[in-house]
Amino acid sequence: MPQLDYLPHAYGALLTYLGNQSVVARLGLDPARIAALSGEIEACQSACTRADSPNAGKADRLNRKEKAKSVETSVRHYVNVALRYNENLTGEDRIRLGLTVPDGIIK
Repeated sequence: MPQLDYLPHAYGALLTYLGNQSVVARLGLDPARIAALSGEIEACQSACTRADSPNAGKADRLNRKEKAKSVETSVRHYVNVALRYNENLTGEDRIRLGLTVPDGIIK
């Protein structure tokens, strides 16, 4: 069975949700880590912009690919560590984030 992709296609949507201070407090998330993820995503977006410019070279396209892989790895790791098995995460939170909702977990 193929593994489902539990991350939203737009990282901005995940950061908007995680940036909500009531969610941060309720889930016990680290605001500094969320800010670091945001910075990493912004760096990736600027690398994408540079790589898409008409004067982009091979190094710009390679940098975009590396930044995108790094962001995906960081976000997946954070979601796995801080969210996937977080006991404070409600069924509604899981649905909003695109996580699976195990039987009997909906609060």
